[in-house]
Amino acid sequence: SDEDEDEDEAKRPAPEPEPAKPPPEKPPAAAAGGGGGDDDDSASEDEEELRERMSRMPKKERAKMERKIAEKKAEKAAKMAAKKREAADAAAAAQRAAAVDANALDADADDSEIDSDDEEALLARKQRLRAAAQGGGAYTLTPEQRAAAEKAEAARMAEAQAKKDAEEAAARRALEEKEAEEKFAAMRLKEAAAGEVITWVFEKGSILRKPGGIPFKPGKKPGEPPTIQVVIPAMIVGRIIGKQGSTIRGIEERSKAKVSISEGKGGPGMSTLVVVGDDRASESVRMMVNNAIGGGKR
Repeated sequence: SDEDEDEDEAKRPAPEPEPAKPPPEKPPAAAAGGGGGDDDDSASEDEEELRERMSRMPKKERAKMERKIAEKKAEKAAKMAAKKREAADAAAAAQRAAAVDANALDADADDSEIDSDDEEALLARKQRLRAAAQGGGAYTLTPEQRAAAEKAEAARMAEAQAKKDAEEAAARRALEEKEAEEKFAAMRLKEAAAGEVITWVFEKGSILRKPGGIPFKPGKKPGEPPTIQVVIPAMIVGRIIGKQGSTIRGIEERSKAKVSISEGKGGPGMSTLVVVGDDRASESVRMMVNNAIGGGKR
């Protein structure tokens, strides 16, 4: 009966409502401004909407979406940079072409006045046209020209560096000589104040200025430098002479004094170093000999 059907229908459970579907999300490209024809205002609004939706997403999904947006922006920036480079290259190529065309026009203008029998003028025209065809215009260089320019620049820089090094070395030598002169003058004043007769004495591995050695022998004529002698162990003579006499020759050249060694003079196992030169030259010899034998400057 109708009453029974109505009763059964009332007992049936009510159907559950369907869940509401979330609004479809817009692709990241649109939010990142990669929609092509959209203007900046619409792109900004799309990005704001996407950011709002992302704020309601789980943390992992939000981070993933942010990475996608960053990748899209980077891709767009790279494309824009590539377009700018292409435009710059095209402009440079147009400039080079214009320069070559101008050179060719100049050559044609000159050629109009060249006699067909003038072989030298015709050869010069061919050389100009060949240089223009090879890119030898106002904005480019041939590989040979570039290599020659680089070689010339390297030589110029090397020459400038060598000049700078020589000037610095000369300045150092001048400073060292000045300091040595000042030290020598102070030492002579101190010795004069002490009133002692100064000689050279080999002691503790080096030659020292102190009393007790062989007195200096004055020159035979006025103005001639004195002769200085000092007894040294024969075992260090080889260090002073050097290989094939290189060390002693260098000492003479730098000090401008005469240096010699009398082997066997001065007692068993000893030799005598003889120096002829003025005070400054002999002092230079003493310091260089000390360096040669390892005694240092004293």
